[in-house]
Amino acid sequence: MKTKYQTIKGIFGSAVAALPLLFTVISSGINAQCAISSQPPVSLGCQYNDQIDTFTLNAIVSPASPGCSSGAYTLSTAPNWSLTMGSAYNWATTQGGNVYQEGIGIWIDLNQDGFFTAAEFMGGSGPALSSNGTFTIPYTAVPGPTRLRLRDAYYTTPTSNDACTMFSYGETEDYDITIIAPTPCSGTPTAFSAVATPTSAVCPGSAGILGLSGTYTVGGIQYQWQSSTVSVSGPWTSIPSGTNAVYNSSTLNVTTYYQAIITCTNSNASITTSANALNIAGTTTNTVPYYEGFEGVTFQNQLPNCSWAMSSPSLACKTYTAAQMQNRVPRTGSKFASFYQSPAGTNYFYTNGIWLDAGVTYSTALWYTTEYYGYTNWSDLSIMLGTSQSTTGLVSLASTNGPAVSSSYKSLSNTFTVASSGLYYVAIKGSTSGGSAQYLSWDDLSITIPCSLNNVAINLSTNSSTICQGNPITITASGASSYTWNTGATTATITETPNSNVTYMVTGTNTMTGCFSTVSQNITVNPSPNVSIFTGNSNVCKGSSTNLNAYGATSYQWSSGGSNNPTTVTPSVTTSYTVIGLNSYGCSGTAVQQISVVALPVITPAATANGNNLCVGESVTLSATGANNYNWVSNNILVFAPTAVVSPNSTTSYTVNGTDANGCTGSANITLNVNACTGLANNGAVAGFNVYPNPNEGTFTVETANTSVKTIEVMDVTGRLIQSNTSSDQKVNFNLSGLANGIYYVKLVSDNTSEVVKIVKQ
Repeated sequence: MKTKYQTIKGIFGSAVAALPLLFTVISSGINAQCAISSQPPVSLGCQYNDQIDTFTLNAIVSPASPGCSSGAYTLSTAPNWSLTMGSAYNWATTQGGNVYQEGIGIWIDLNQDGFFTAAEFMGGSGPALSSNGTFTIPYTAVPGPTRLRLRDAYYTTPTSNDACTMFSYGETEDYDITIIAPTPCSGTPTAFSAVATPTSAVCPGSAGILGLSGTYTVGGIQYQWQSSTVSVSGPWTSIPSGTNAVYNSSTLNVTTYYQAIITCTNSNASITTSANALNIAGTTTNTVPYYEGFEGVTFQNQLPNCSWAMSSPSLACKTYTAAQMQNRVPRTGSKFASFYQSPAGTNYFYTNGIWLDAGVTYSTALWYTTEYYGYTNWSDLSIMLGTSQSTTGLVSLASTNGPAVSSSYKSLSNTFTVASSGLYYVAIKGSTSGGSAQYLSWDDLSITIPCSLNNVAINLSTNSSTICQGNPITITASGASSYTWNTGATTATITETPNSNVTYMVTGTNTMTGCFSTVSQNITVNPSPNVSIFTGNSNVCKGSSTNLNAYGATSYQWSSGGSNNPTTVTPSVTTSYTVIGLNSYGCSGTAVQQISVVALPVITPAATANGNNLCVGESVTLSATGANNYNWVSNNILVFAPTAVVSPNSTTSYTVNGTDANGCTGSANITLNVNACTGLANNGAVAGFNVYPNPNEGTFTVETANTSVKTIEVMDVTGRLIQSNTSSDQKVNFNLSGLANGIYYVKLVSDNTSEVVKIVKQ
């Protein structure tokens, strides 16, 4: 810091803060308009060599520059430079008495509206002992006499909005100049579009700039801007002051549309530009985390957005786009804010609305710095909170609780809660009564949610922490808003079937705070028995039994009933038997064994030769079908053979047992009817009586030796008459082919003589 600073403060004391303000600044949200008739205010001026020593423009040196002018301001009418639209001009300066590095800024009132604006900033340079550059007079300028402003500032780079800014050290020189018009126009002007700046939106109560998408390179162009608050199609109203290529709008509170009528005065031909709009920015609100480092600020004293406010715009409350003298530097980036000591008292910056929730512990912080020498005139710096952008109801969140003093950036922070959820406004309060430390700079305001103070308590509940292998486990998390499990699931409840000991982890997040925590649940998985069933025969004959023997567990329960092991089953149809086995952990395993039931063979017995009916003393052969192996059983025989020859003396039943390829045995019975064959009279032999063939297949002949009349009857074994024939023929034919095979009797009666003959139909 300059040592002269302490000296001048010693001379003037706090009276410096009371110097008259001899300028007008209109904050537009886009640029600061500075009346060319206003002499910029001074703090410490140029008496310590912070002056413009020489100014050269277009190779012409101004004689008005040497030394420090009275009041740090000079208005010179000579030389009156003539500058032609479309031409470029070189400029050069020396400054700071060849001792102090000064920044340079140049403005020209191009549209001759009586104001220097940001759009009329012609350039400049950073702090140096000498500077130079080039600017071009645009075709949009208005020809004729106008004003040029030249400013220097100690160790400061002037920005486009600094035409009237108070510099603690520096000088201002104004010059009368004349802008020369180019070649006159002819015909119809080239069609251009209206261009609005900014292209997004302007703050309510602020202004914007309207220009053209191109530049006319000829003279004699006349402009008439029109506006409409209805639509892009009008209706349109001409703006009396809108007669230049660039129109600085009045302050706006509603979206306004603009177009321009462009006329060549030589040909009187006109065109109308396409229209464009200056939109009004809406209300900006934010949620936490909230950070503001002013990096979105594009010019000095601009606020981060239209919803911010300050109690003393551009005077006691300032923002900067670059480092300044007197320890005004950013903490991060290149932008920051400052409180200035004049006007003295308490001033505030107010943020836009920030949504805060009850039940959340917040942390707020900012960083601040003052000048180098430890001056204590900044009696308080506080972060406060309220429900509006006013001092009403403000609650202190963090305070220096005394003078704010720090030669390098220092943190001011604290934690807080709110009683109810809603929009709140943070107020940055700076208090001073004037003094040696002119500026209190601050940067990097934040409101965050420290998770260390907003613990997310996750609870886990489960139906059991010990399960058997193969069984499901259900775990439910609570205490957060959302969940993420190490299985990939995102639901509060998960159901898993682990095969071994496992740890399930879940991260629960509180969506209101963004904080999270992770908890885990260990699950012990006991082995389940590997149960199996052994049987000697999985295929049994119908009516047979088999044993089922279970292995792998310590106790068993069968689906057929009972807990014996092994168990015996006798299925009537193919059946699946299930066993549940329990081990020492109480875990179960299951096995299933199917027992197939094989049908018994169907045995069909038959008697050959004389059939089922025979006389005492006759023999018959018994046979059977339907199996592979047979045995015959009666009261007096046991024959292990496919056939059996028997000669019963009385009616007898025989049982045949047949075993098939599956080893299954079926049984059947056959009864042989034995007749004594004494039920028919036989009074004597008939001469020449013969029956043939016998056995036969149903046709046979009865032959006698005489020709007397005789009666021949055929009867079955029960004595039932089957056929009868009376004839004197020696040969009589019979046909029993329609009758069943078996034993039949032929009775011949002739001349009071009868005879019975047994025949066999086969």
